[in-house]
Amino acid sequence: LDRLIGAVGGARQVEDVYPLSPLQQGILFHTAYEPRSTVYVETLSWRVRGKLAVDVFEHAWQHVVDRHSILRTAFIGEDLEAPLQVVLRQAKMPFELHDWCEMSPAQQKDRFAALQQADRERGFDLYRPPLMRLSVVRMATDEYRLIWTSHHVLFDGWSIPIILNEVLSAYDALKQRHRAELSPAAPYRDYIAWLQRQDVAKAE
Repeated sequence: LDRLIGAVGGARQVEDVYPLSPLQQGILFHTAYEPRSTVYVETLSWRVRGKLAVDVFEHAWQHVVDRHSILRTAFIGEDLEAPLQVVLRQAKMPFELHDWCEMSPAQQKDRFAALQQADRERGFDLYRPPLMRLSVVRMATDEYRLIWTSHHVLFDGWSIPIILNEVLSAYDALKQRHRAELSPAAPYRDYIAWLQRQDVAKAE
């Protein structure tokens, strides 16, 4: 914990600290046991046709990171009896922009496949949230390819459309220079608290 606090600039940067869910503990264990494995690194890619305001798109992603505590969370387990997740007050979403308009379609295809593979193999440092990043590749004037990479310890598949819908809603609002009005987000701590109130013996 001291290492993390030092890395983020002091205890004032820490918003909350609480235990992991059982599923998160299992993912964290396997990640620590096989640090080079990419089994829990999730990658989604898709194509966007039309005009994309890249700077606004970046701000929309950051807006979603700002509003969800789990997306600003680091995971620590070394030298602890039980692992902890530590929520930071701020976490900058890694966002990369590439411009490949001058390449041929064949070159773009090969380069994109290489970028996907390299991004997946890069993995994540669990001490440095957010444990997700986005790469935007400009293929033509009105065509983009996107790569969204995240660590499975953050969320499950059911959460992906929720996050994407929030990003697109924020993008639409910010593009029109309006404030992004999204429903209040419940902190992940609420779920952990609910789990801790359950009767484990009854559940078994």
